[in-house]
Amino acid sequence: MTPRVEVFYSASGAVREVKISGRKARRLPDNSCRVAFLTDKYALKVFCPKVSENDGNLAPGPANPKSQNRTEFRVWKRVKKTKDRKFFAPVIAAAKDFSWLLMKRINGTKRDYRFSYGYHDDKHSKKVDSLMRKRRLGDTGQVIISKGVPVIYDYGYRE
Repeated sequence: MTPRVEVFYSASGAVREVKISGRKARRLPDNSCRVAFLTDKYALKVFCPKVSENDGNLAPGPANPKSQNRTEFRVWKRVKKTKDRKFFAPVIAAAKDFSWLLMKRINGTKRDYRFSYGYHDDKHSKKVDSLMRKRRLGDTGQVIISKGVPVIYDYGYRE
């Protein structure tokens, strides 16, 4: 059964609170054009016209959070029935307009990669680099090493 997602906005358009299956999710610090929330089982990425009360409207275009949510949804749809699926955080559900995207929460050690620039030179970065190139997902991603396996959880930059 798909968890129920509730997103509550303030009068100014900022995300005020998120609940997943009735449980309040913890908001992560704002560090991108999407607002992320976590529970013990899920990660939710929410488009917000204003990331916080003091921010202006987000610009449309390639960095549009709805575009990132849509791209991650489409990428997951393509990889979920392949052997590569273990290297991607699973998408559980998305709003019809892609205003939010619900993923399985992956626990482990976070790593940021810039693949084509040789930022890291270890077995994990080589595997992730190969996957990102194979799937034509650009050269930047965020990865969590979970049980010795690199899992890409932020793969919506390019489709």
